[in-house]
Amino acid sequence: MLLFSVVSSRVVAYSHPRRARVLGCMSGTSVDGIDVACVDLELDGDELGCGYRGVLSVPFDAALRDRIVAALPPGEPGAGELCQLHAELGHAYAAALAPDRVRRLILVAPVNPWSAHGKRLSVLLTSPPVAPLLLKLAPRVRILDKFYHGRLFGDRRRMPPDSIEGYRKPMRIPGSYEYGLAVLRSWNRDLSELESMLPRIAHIPTLLIWGASDAAVDPASGERMKPCTTLREM
Repeated sequence: MLLFSVVSSRVVAYSHPRRARVLGCMSGTSVDGIDVACVDLELDGDELGCGYRGVLSVPFDAALRDRIVAALPPGEPGAGELCQLHAELGHAYAAALAPDRVRRLILVAPVNPWSAHGKRLSVLLTSPPVAPLLLKLAPRVRILDKFYHGRLFGDRRRMPPDSIEGYRKPMRIPGSYEYGLAVLRSWNRDLSELESMLPRIAHIPTLLIWGASDAAVDPASGERMKPCTTLREM
């Protein structure tokens, strides 16, 4: 697993030399933790220079490491556990980078507590009358795929023909729809937790990018996010 993040940039458009401070993060096969390396990259003509700044190792929480090891072959963790590990590894990497090391953020249509679309839909789909019907119908009624996946595109006419099939494949894994409902049941609670965490990044200059026709995350919610960020542009 490898992640790069530009944490400090002194780039001036079309100027030479060009420099950027970059963090590279990875976890090796030992699964003992996350290694974070910091370098200064400088482009001068066709020459790329690299100046080493330092390295930091952040150990995994013991319980998380045990679950990662258990998910490796010959383990059979299932779709739900893999999705949860995916999210928790994201938290671990974010903690390794730490907000005080990040100088700028770019957020693209981020899920947030002020977008009402998911908040209303999660309550409806997890309600006792609807949830059992959803589990029965969703895997069988293929027209529903086009409806839900189409919400990810501002203009459904531009949706590639193979896009829906790409989204269908993981949903064929047994337990995928049940896991999706479990996510929806905690959706509003998770958004409340997210809102409580936003002040931790409020000091970081942020660029918000949104599509005006976004049907999944309400663009108007970006205005509500402004007080929670050092917003430079939207």
